[in-house]
Amino acid sequence: PRFVSTGDTFSLPVTIRNDTPKSGTFEVTADVTGNASLTTDKTQRITMEKSREATVRFALRAAPERGGIAVSFRAASNGARAVAAADIPVFPSLPDATDELSGTVAEKSFALPAPPPGRFQSGSMQRDVIISPLPILQLRSRLDYLVRYPYGCVEQTTSTAFPMIYLGEIASELDPESFRTKPAAAYVREAMRRLGTMQTASGGFAMWPYGSDVNVWGSIYATHFLTEAKRAGQGVETLPFNRALEFVQQLAKARAEYDGGGLQQSVYALYVLARAQRPDLGTMDYIREKHAASLTFESRALLGAAYGAVGNPSAVNALLADIEREENVTRQTGGNYDSMLRNRPLVVMALLDAAPNDPRLPRLADRLAREVVAERHYTTQESAMALLALGQFFQMRKANATYKGTLLHDGKAIGTFDSKTTRFPKLPSNGTLTVQMENGYVPHAAYFTVRVRGTPEESTFRASADGMRLTRTFMDRDGLPLAKNDISQGEIVVIRTEIESTSGPMENVIIQIPLPAGLEVENPRLSTTESLPWIQSIASPQHADIRDDRVLFFVDLGSEKLAFYTVARAITPGRFRLPPAQAEAMYAPAFRATEASATFGVR
Repeated sequence: PRFVSTGDTFSLPVTIRNDTPKSGTFEVTADVTGNASLTTDKTQRITMEKSREATVRFALRAAPERGGIAVSFRAASNGARAVAAADIPVFPSLPDATDELSGTVAEKSFALPAPPPGRFQSGSMQRDVIISPLPILQLRSRLDYLVRYPYGCVEQTTSTAFPMIYLGEIASELDPESFRTKPAAAYVREAMRRLGTMQTASGGFAMWPYGSDVNVWGSIYATHFLTEAKRAGQGVETLPFNRALEFVQQLAKARAEYDGGGLQQSVYALYVLARAQRPDLGTMDYIREKHAASLTFESRALLGAAYGAVGNPSAVNALLADIEREENVTRQTGGNYDSMLRNRPLVVMALLDAAPNDPRLPRLADRLAREVVAERHYTTQESAMALLALGQFFQMRKANATYKGTLLHDGKAIGTFDSKTTRFPKLPSNGTLTVQMENGYVPHAAYFTVRVRGTPEESTFRASADGMRLTRTFMDRDGLPLAKNDISQGEIVVIRTEIESTSGPMENVIIQIPLPAGLEVENPRLSTTESLPWIQSIASPQHADIRDDRVLFFVDLGSEKLAFYTVARAITPGRFRLPPAQAEAMYAPAFRATEASATFGVR
């Protein structure tokens, strides 16, 4: 198999061919190291005539811990020998989870928080600690989320790289593991290259590489990223950048009437043009005079910042007059990807541009930081905007705290630190961690984050259906459900995945369909029903991604149930863990569904 999951039992076939001059009895020996053990005899014997071949099988059981398996085989007879070897990765049976616990060191001796007992499987937990004078350390989990985010539409590609323009060395301090071999500038270059595969003939950007339909908000957002990268001295290619700006210029042009989304797009486009030193003063004046009452708070802030870029302080003051007022925004799953946690960073960024000494700015930044840290379900765009806004704000207000201290594990010193960002990786998974400051420490001067990553305990995992329903059914070639998820080796398996929204229309939903290790995908997205005539209707996703261990569909949900079909073949005999299928609205992650975990057999 290409991989196995923890706890899987499976059979490895070894085929021997007798090319010696005579018949003989062959001795075949298996050596297994790593995260598995043999459950059959290590050595097997088989008699063969010359020029014939035969197969022997070795049964293995994967360990409860993730890692890898190294297998090697030796065959000998009639004075001849042969060897073969393979490596098999061992994946966790449930998706990994990360707990990020952040705050300030409130007193001279301070016990760091820990996840609740029973949260992670034994042996799977990894723990590290960072102590820093930088307030942005509280957002380390958002940076980690962005660099590890596994998908890449126009918004996600832009969001992953956008904060890197300004964070630079700070990113390496916050997450040295992610930036050791790939510096922040490399993320920016990689995003510019990938965005090039999404740019259409119009100059705008499609949702996915080589698409043809322009995603309007994503196009403005990507152009904003390219503009800031160019201002920061990154090597932005002139021709694609000019084409993107021309698209944004057309989008910004004045209209007699706007709907809510269109006005928001036009104002963001005007802000980007002003940042690119191509302001459209006529349209800016037109919107301020004719449509000011319809502007959202972040649009007023962005328009004010555009006026700040062209040196019109009176317009700035008028537009920013009551910018601190609360504005409740419902998260959008598509369209302009609107949300409160996306818009509030835009307000802070606009104030940093237009009025960096505004006395309201620290209050707005503090409110944003508290809300971002408290939010459990966040999106890539919200994370990127928060890092952009708060990163720039905190850089303007350099930390000047001085302190020294020691990190203790169960009372024993692990290491010392001072008022530079210090990381303590690979700490013991159990026990109490305590920060002990030296005399003279000012409470709350140092920030900490404890990151704990591991596989959740099976007993804590629950199926869920929050705003959507998801079901996965394994069937044979004739469309009959498999009894006990069991099938013979070599047979076709059809996986039907059905999804429906219970909360109205929903855009940009990702469906993850993990595979048991005994199956391999044959045709991940059927385009015809000729070989399987019982399939009457097949939904078409906006985008699909096929991997060794899973198939991903990106879809929009309406009022009807959608069905997707994946064809696989049973390759390896055994009993395998079946990780749960999952679905999530990428821009409203509180809407999600998860199946229960199960097992799958190949006989």
